[in-house]
Amino acid sequence: RELAATSSEGTFASRPAASLHGRTWYSTDGALASFDDGTAWRPIIGGFIGVEPPLAASWTKLGGTSATLTDDAGTLQIRSSTNNEVWEGPSIGVLSGQFTIECVFQCAWNTKGNGQESLFALALEEHSSGKFYRFGIYAGSDASINVQSQNFTNRTTPSGGATASTKILDARGPFWLRAIQDSTKLTFYWSTNGLNWRQLYQTTKTSFCAVDTLGLFVNDTGGNENVVDILSLKMIG
Repeated sequence: RELAATSSEGTFASRPAASLHGRTWYSTDGALASFDDGTAWRPIIGGFIGVEPPLAASWTKLGGTSATLTDDAGTLQIRSSTNNEVWEGPSIGVLSGQFTIECVFQCAWNTKGNGQESLFALALEEHSSGKFYRFGIYAGSDASINVQSQNFTNRTTPSGGATASTKILDARGPFWLRAIQDSTKLTFYWSTNGLNWRQLYQTTKTSFCAVDTLGLFVNDTGGNENVVDILSLKMIG
């Protein structure tokens, strides 16, 4: 397939509507490059072409007061300085059955917190009960960066300790998360480059809750503001 060999730059707001497959645009105010697939602009992250996340207005905040979710030049930015902030996805119920979710994000944080603080995670939720699987990145009390999964009985209450956790050697980000549910299993994968994936956790798909909704989970870091930029979010239900 022949691609349009054009490349332009300007502010994110001045980016034209997607219509010419193969061209690229560099947003000078957001330092983000994007690829025109003919119908939508898709973020370029290294050699990876992602999917721009849903706009902030399409998410519903579940409790909490301090955190904000805003559109920032093609990314979805979360700021929080309190515990356990959760947003519920733009389409409740779309994840029933089999699905794949891929998320690419990067964090700016102070890791000198006073405990093990979750920085950012996907919340794979059962809407009716409020239960969810939390899958993402947290900073340990020793300032280590870890990828972890944990079950929550509601927005603020874990049902126990981590179901799986591993330390990440390259903590610079961005980070990739992938959740896949097939006819019998729910599996979490992570990557630091979007090419080489490692399995973190696997369970039968209804062992804790029946996932039907995607949420976003963010926490403070020992009282310090936590800032997360979601670069790409793809949901296939």
